[in-house]
Amino acid sequence: MINTKDKKFLNKLGNQLRHHRKLQDLSQEDLAYASDLSLSQIGRIERGEINPIICTLKVIADTLKIELSSFLAFLINFLANTYFPSVHMGNNPRLCYMVVYTSKTCQPHPLHSCTYSHS
Repeated sequence: MINTKDKKFLNKLGNQLRHHRKLQDLSQEDLAYASDLSLSQIGRIERGEINPIICTLKVIADTLKIELSSFLAFLINFLANTYFPSVHMGNNPRLCYMVVYTSKTCQPHPLHSCTYSHS
């Protein structure tokens, strides 16, 4: 069964939104108005209470004038530390970018080196 509401992930996502919003010195109300989203929705995303769809995240990223990939950059480290603790890129215990992980197999993007250790 797929976990559609991973509280730990949603909290990280909310913290990421709050971080980028505050970098631009915007209140939740300012962001809600500029993105045409409700104030309560912005607050609930920041508190990790809801699982926003990718289109909502794109609207928020566009409003903040940042690339969606930059907004979601925390995702690589989160996945590495949470779901793939044995995947390493060189000596750095981080998720290889574009890793395909299937049943104890790690296949990296051709431009990156990746190792998988069975624990």
